[in-house]
Order: sequence, then C-alpha cells, then structure tokens
Amino acid sequence: MTTTEVDAGSRREGTASAGTSVAKETKRSAPPAAGGAVYGLGMIGALVYFLRAAESREDYLFAVGKAIAWPALLVYLALRRLGA
Repeated sequence: MTTTEVDAGSRREGTASAGTSVAKETKRSAPPAAGGAVYGLGMIGALVYFLRAAESREDYLFAVGKAIAWPALLVYLALRRLGA
C-alpha cells in the first residue's frame, strides 16, 4: 500500500497514520422531504370534505378513515398511471 492509500484509509477510521487525529468525516443526509406536509394537507382537506358530508355517527367514523386513506390512494393511482 502507498502512503496515500494508508492516509485515505486512516481518514475513514478517524486517525492519521502519523498518530495525529483527523476529524471524522460525517455523512450529510438529504434534507427532509416535503411529502409529509403535502400528505398532511391532503388529509386535512379530505377530513373537512368528508366530515361536512357526514350525517350520522358512523359516517363521522368512516370520514376519518377515508381522510387517512384517500391521499395515499390518490398517490398510488397517480404513480401507477405514470408507470413508476
């Protein structure tokens, strides 16, 4: 191994070959996606829509279930249509 390969390998470990410390390289992850916010807004909109149409106690319970499932179904069908 050459010294360059040793130095490159030691950087991954967090120490240098001469015994000096080297700061560990941290992996930077991507920023959080905004998909959760879009899904949440879709769920709130669906909840308002289905609750306005509800007339009985059972309709209110179904409205909550529909509001949770509707945005997921919409995304699934859109992705299927796009061929993803």
